[in-house]
Amino acid sequence: VLLSEVFMSTNVCTGDYYLAQWAVWIHKNNSLSGIIQKYQSCAEIIYRMNVAQSHIEIDFSEEENKLYEKIDKAIKLLMFRNRMMYDVVVYLYRDRLPTKEAAEKLKRGETFVKSVKKEAASWIDGYLSHSE
Repeated sequence: VLLSEVFMSTNVCTGDYYLAQWAVWIHKNNSLSGIIQKYQSCAEIIYRMNVAQSHIEIDFSEEENKLYEKIDKAIKLLMFRNRMMYDVVVYLYRDRLPTKEAAEKLKRGETFVKSVKKEAASWIDGYLSHSE
């Protein structure tokens, strides 16, 4: 077994990893003007502004930015193709809600939300592998 094969087999990124990294990327790139345009309630705007301002400064490479823009596009497609999957991604990754809270918002059980989360990660894997 070659060392490169061992390294590659242990360094495989999954849809779940990409979704988690997308959430970090989206928070870093979320401008205050964008926040105000997207959300209507004052409480939600204040919350989003605090989240946007409290992130750790992370610089993404040009290649990473392209990847996360592609993932962002995929997630926007989900809004029209599978609204439940989109909502789960937004609540669990972007909004960083615990599974229990997301399940309450969606009026579903935690097991269902976990299942949809796995399905979303697989969908992202498939989207990325077909869009290369």
